Amino acid sequence: QVYERLFGPESRFEERFRSSRGEKVSTVTPWERAEGTRFTHRRRLCYTSPVTKQVGPFQVAKVTRVEENQECRLSDGFFGLKSTIRFLDIPLGDSFSVTTRWYLPAEGDAAS
Repeated sequence: QVYERLFGPESRFEERFRSSRGEKVSTVTPWERAEGTRFTHRRRLCYTSPVTKQVGPFQVAKVTRVEENQECRLSDGFFGLKSTIRFLDIPLGDSFSVTTRWYLPAEGDAAS
């Protein structure tokens, strides 16, 4: 149920989330089965994101290109999402990555 609410075909979560952050999405691949990994599905997003913080004394771009790879795992007890986000133009034409992981218990289950 969590997957359907956040990422299902009728969900507007991704669109609302990106819009609230001022991001402009150019590519979202459909979820596909992930073989040979502990995750069950994966997809890729490409978008631009505003840069709102200064990095040291240097002038940085106002917008950065972003590549995001999402992997999720659907099981009876929980929904897991791993997101690796690569900012392509920060800080100075370099790039860096941030990986986040979300684990949500199924309804009625206590988090372990």
